[in-house]
Amino acid sequence: MSPDREKDRIYSVEQSLIGALLTFDGAADEVVADLYPSHFANKRLGEIFEVIKAMVASGEALSPTSVATRWRDRGKAKPREAEEYLHELWASSATAANVQWCADEIRKAWQERATAKACKMALEELQEPGADREKVTDRLLGELDNIGKASQSRGPRPMGQDLRDVYSASREASKTGGVHGIPTGFSRLDWWTS
Repeated sequence: MSPDREKDRIYSVEQSLIGALLTFDGAADEVVADLYPSHFANKRLGEIFEVIKAMVASGEALSPTSVATRWRDRGKAKPREAEEYLHELWASSATAANVQWCADEIRKAWQERATAKACKMALEELQEPGADREKVTDRLLGELDNIGKASQSRGPRPMGQDLRDVYSASREASKTGGVHGIPTGFSRLDWWTS
């Protein structure tokens, strides 16, 4: 995918997320802990998310009007434009089901941008006369480690995939006889739990 098409795709994902957060009660609870305004490629949408995050933290209800008011109060938006823009996002949001997916895509795109920036800076430093390769490498590895940690979701998540993983591991173990536990006295339960 070309860089311009990827940029357009991420912009659309960011708009979808903001629209869903404005539309569906409780949708913000899924993503505000693990997503930050700096993760947004579009600065304007990052500012809106920052307002939403602050409103969620203070227990305020989200709506295009309330978010626009807070956004304007911070001096980040023009009065009429802010509310019109947020109403457009609100009206275009069709489902809350993709909120976590949008947040994950935004984080992933941020991670790619941050990684590219860190590598580019390290390369530029290494090309300078007298550059200390070890210091540059250590700094780059530290930055990459921080980027990796920051992009990991830390909040609650659906347990469906975890259950599938546990079931698959248990099934594999039962085929190979690799797991043996303490007998319960109930043969069927012992069979199920190995």
